[in-house]
Order: sequence, then C-alpha cells, then structure tokens
Amino acid sequence: MTPPSSSFLGSLIKRRWIRFSVVGAIGFAVDALILGSLCHGFGFDPVFARSISFGIAVLTTWLLNRNLTFDSRAARQPHWEFSRYLGVNILTLTVNFGAFTLFVTAIPQLHAQPLIALVPTAILVAAMNYVFMSTFVFNSTESK
Repeated sequence: MTPPSSSFLGSLIKRRWIRFSVVGAIGFAVDALILGSLCHGFGFDPVFARSISFGIAVLTTWLLNRNLTFDSRAARQPHWEFSRYLGVNILTLTVNFGAFTLFVTAIPQLHAQPLIALVPTAILVAAMNYVFMSTFVFNSTESK
C-alpha cells in the first residue's frame, strides 16, 4: 500500500480544520447563549455561569467533532474517547477559563459585558485545541 500524497494530507487537514472551526463556532454559540442567559436572565455571577456554559459546550462539541470532524464513531469506545476529550478540555480550560477570569475581573467593562470576554479566549485556545484533539483524542493512526 502506498502512503497518501502530501496534497491529500494537506487537503484532509484543511477540511478537518474547517469542520473543527464550524463545530467550534457552534460550541461558542452554545457557550455564549447559556452564559448570556444565566448572567442577564438569571443574574448569575459571570465566572460561575461560565463554568456551567463551558461544560455544556464541551459536551456539544465532542458529539459534533466525533461525528462530523474526525468521524471516529468506530475508532474506540465512546466513553474512552470522551474521557480523552474531557482531559484535553480540562488542560485547555486552564488557559481558557484563566484568561476569561482575568479579563472579567481586571476590566470592569468586561465584568458588565462578559460575552465580549469570550472572543479573545476562544481565539486563544482554538489552535491549541485542534492540535491536541487531532493528536490525543481522534488520532486515526491509533489501533482500533
């Protein structure tokens, strides 16, 4: 069997990155909708509300990435895959949540408008998440 050509691999990575970005945008929307609802609709503290919205967004993006981006439905048992996915998200959560907390506590305008603080944190961790997900969670070269 011949190895795939570099143009094929480049095309695959590009398609996956686009799908990963779309899933990330959906996850961002879920995160933002829940965060906004909890803060503005129910008066929750932004940091506490973010812990809830982030957890729901992680579950949403795992389901979508598993089925659309990396097509790993048959790769391994879902509970092991989700454990890895959750582990990577816990690592990147440190950066994501830390930056968000820094923004909303250090900048009074962002405490009043926490949705604005989501934008730089999302940009900050997108590439890091893709590398970790494609390497440690949805690695298709791993034995099934």
